[in-house]
Amino acid sequence: MEPKTHKTLKEVLNEQLGARGMTIEKLSQQTSIIERHLEALFHGDIKRLPALPYVHGYLKKISEALGIKGEELWALYRNELLLKSSGPLDRLPTNRYAIRRV
Repeated sequence: MEPKTHKTLKEVLNEQLGARGMTIEKLSQQTSIIERHLEALFHGDIKRLPALPYVHGYLKKISEALGIKGEELWALYRNELLLKSSGPLDRLPTNRYAIRRV
């Protein structure tokens, strides 16, 4: 897999799955990942996927099963997701009803 070809995660996954002659069902059995999550990844439907740590683990398992580099898949996913962050000022929300220290 060449990262400079600017393929999407969906294209890379489908290409590798076809090259191995596997189906999503077989991949699910091999990796223990729920089929609906695999289908969401293979169709590029990010909204149907669980939280990022789970997806990162899924991509590692998929990369091992398909014989490709996991970090490249993760990089493709993160680029497509376009994580929005305000940088160092990013912080979790606070409880506005909590008693504040004086």
